[in-house]
Amino acid sequence: MKIVPFDKLGNHFLMLTYFEGLRIRTNKKINNVDDRKYNTFIYVYSGYAILEDEQKRRIIIKPGNLVYIPMGSTYISKECDEAYSFFFLDFNMVEKESGSEIAFTEEITMLSENTPKVLTDYIEQFAKFRPKKTRGTILRAQHIFFSMLYYIADMMSESIVKKGSSVKIRKAMEYIHYHYNENTSLEQIAKLCQMSQSRFRESFKAQTGQTFVEYRNIKRLEVAKVLLGQDKGVSIHKVASRVGFEDPKYFAKLFKKYLGITPKEYIKKIKY
Repeated sequence: MKIVPFDKLGNHFLMLTYFEGLRIRTNKKINNVDDRKYNTFIYVYSGYAILEDEQKRRIIIKPGNLVYIPMGSTYISKECDEAYSFFFLDFNMVEKESGSEIAFTEEITMLSENTPKVLTDYIEQFAKFRPKKTRGTILRAQHIFFSMLYYIADMMSESIVKKGSSVKIRKAMEYIHYHYNENTSLEQIAKLCQMSQSRFRESFKAQTGQTFVEYRNIKRLEVAKVLLGQDKGVSIHKVASRVGFEDPKYFAKLFKKYLGITPKEYIKKIKY
């Protein structure tokens, strides 16, 4: 299998060999996927889920997220008790000259936390014109798919060439996705991004609208919400510890602040 980064897509002649897409709702809690057969785009409408790969790296996906899962991936999907509604688009491609199967990244990748409207419009169109037996419908669906693909390629390329420190900040955001429960300091994350602490602090706030600590706390709370929904018998103290909060009272305070409801109230809400 050949890895072709999204920003290099235009340098390759790629041929579509398979595609299918569908919007579905499910309450399935755990799904084990071994050596996924397809490349997949997932757009989340409602609910939350945690994807955990073979290296135990976790990524939380929530409404508005657009995620790419490369073919060959092995992972566990853990969904919350809330109705999980999402659109998936499975596809495979080969490079014409070499005949190599194509993936765009080596690991599960968050393409967009707040998916642009133009992409959600393409998603809705594809859900409507998804491949069927009629030739006209298949051609229409292919047109929509390639429109999506090239928009994503442009979006990823722009994120690389933006001025300032956006690439380094994206690296920090991706690190938090996988290490949200670790007590990484501002000094450590700035060093990881090869930036001074003051420059990192300023750039992170400018790009995300949040401080490093606020951003990490929100990620922790999103995971906590999923964990509380998966097992109604789990203790709040245990969940707080698992997502990185040593003080359960502080955890409950932040949960209320950002989610508008206490952990106990949330458990009671989903129980009934």
